[in-house]
Amino acid sequence: MQNIIKKYCLFFTQLLLVSSAIAQNKIIESQSSQVADKNKLTHYEELTNENIPVNEVYKVERRDLANYQMPQVEILNIKTTKINNPKYPDSIQFPKAITPTVFISMERKQAFASILIPQYIQQNDNSIEKVVSYELSVHEKQTANKTSGNRVYASNSVLASGSFYRIAIKTQGIYKIDYSFIKNTMGINPSDIQMSHIRLYGNGGEMLDENNATPRPDDLTENAIQVVDDGDGIFGENDYILFYANGPHSILNDSVNKKFTHVFNIYSEESHYFLNFDKGVGKRISLQNNPPTANTNSNSFNDFLFYEKDSVNLGKFGKMWWGDEFSDLPGRYLNRNYSFSFPNIDETTPIKITAHVGAISYSGMNNMSISVNGGNTQNISLQSTGPNFYNPVIVAQTKEFTANITNPSVSLNLNFTKGSSSAVGYLDYLEINARRKLIFNGHIVFADWNTVGIGNIANYQIQQANANTQVWDITNPLEPIQMQSNMNGGLLSFKQDASTLHRFIAFDGSITNTPQYLEKAINQNLHSITPKKYIIISPASLLSEAEKLASYHQTKRGYSYVIVTPQQIYNEFSSGTQDVSAIRDFVKNAL
Repeated sequence: MQNIIKKYCLFFTQLLLVSSAIAQNKIIESQSSQVADKNKLTHYEELTNENIPVNEVYKVERRDLANYQMPQVEILNIKTTKINNPKYPDSIQFPKAITPTVFISMERKQAFASILIPQYIQQNDNSIEKVVSYELSVHEKQTANKTSGNRVYASNSVLASGSFYRIAIKTQGIYKIDYSFIKNTMGINPSDIQMSHIRLYGNGGEMLDENNATPRPDDLTENAIQVVDDGDGIFGENDYILFYANGPHSILNDSVNKKFTHVFNIYSEESHYFLNFDKGVGKRISLQNNPPTANTNSNSFNDFLFYEKDSVNLGKFGKMWWGDEFSDLPGRYLNRNYSFSFPNIDETTPIKITAHVGAISYSGMNNMSISVNGGNTQNISLQSTGPNFYNPVIVAQTKEFTANITNPSVSLNLNFTKGSSSAVGYLDYLEINARRKLIFNGHIVFADWNTVGIGNIANYQIQQANANTQVWDITNPLEPIQMQSNMNGGLLSFKQDASTLHRFIAFDGSITNTPQYLEKAINQNLHSITPKKYIIISPASLLSEAEKLASYHQTKRGYSYVIVTPQQIYNEFSSGTQDVSAIRDFVKNAL
């Protein structure tokens, strides 16, 4: 029976892919389906010498569902007839009972069940019976159980109405928008803006997870911001807003090794946000409520820096990009230095270094050496790739090691030794995890793995702070929380839960970043699109030609259609930042 089921599963997969390339499938053998008792079977006249093809052992019935959830399926009033001397391939394994197998799927926003029903059964005496008739009962629960693989999209986009202005940021940190930026850069009269109505929308701008089951914000999320107003409620010359941005690259927590790693955004070097001034009172950063009582202290933290530069795709395929080249060709170098700075480094804790390097060589053994501040040299052996077409394009290795340093400046020297005359080395990335003392220097982003533990409440102590220093909890970067802090001389302290890792930023306003103004966005509402049979994604320069093509298919085949630009998709599905996963999410929404 398993082999038969597998064949039908393959059939279902092919059928669904033909119906919709974006159809979302969840295949589950129904646990709630009831097996028909043999006593319920009604027998008809016997058949003789009937041929039984493989593809007729099961029948498929489709039932539309109100919700994307597994229904209860029963097969009732079953009538069968016995087959004398049946003829069938030896590969067939007949089911022993008439048990439905249920597949639930989503196609063009319609949930449905595909029900696999046995048409033949094999009795205990090995005789074969054919199902002549039956009744199918499909019952749904009233409350749908939402699944991570079945996303529910907003009915409308926030961009559907109002005036929006797209801005870009390049790095992590605090960003400031002041009177001059509004007036001179954006070209808007600040006196027309009510400070309470300033809103900021965006989803962080980091690369979207390609795993379709990973939750992510739908449309644009309003961010909490801090507004500094002189009291009259109108955007004056001394007024400004502050907001936190993560930047385009992701910093990931490694709780097992108590360190950080990164994911480099291969699609964009910027994160985009949208400013709005006419949709009512905006969201503001809240003040921490009732700080808990601490049971552990923190006066140092884990810092993380990385270097990665995507310059070349060596195989001209896939998403693997490499950075600096190590060779003796003109304009290249076999030896390169990379500098990192960790002010107020904790000298008692070794730094952790991770390097990912590679080499292209058709013979010989290559070596990439890494030294830290002139010592602690580590060697990475890189074998040849081989001369054949099926050999890998590049041989890569990851090296992790520690080093003791006493200097806040960390210099990594990479030297490539060729195994053959034509060998070339490459650097993908460098990562450094280090401990630093919590000493304020105008702007500091920090998190402390050492305080994390079940039931822990940490008392964070920042030295050399000043009266203007404030701390935000940026664990949720879209909704920072301002910590309640105490100043004692130059020591600022605050308390926060440490049962899980929290990330903070401390600043006094002396070091802020300025975003780049891009454009006034045109209102759009892709989320409101009803399911279409024909979708065209076209650059703005070819919209007229795309319209001609769509009109042809509408006239010739009756296709409903929609034409959109990539930037329109990015605006609603990836916070205005280029990301191919946004295109997939849009197509799922539009089908």
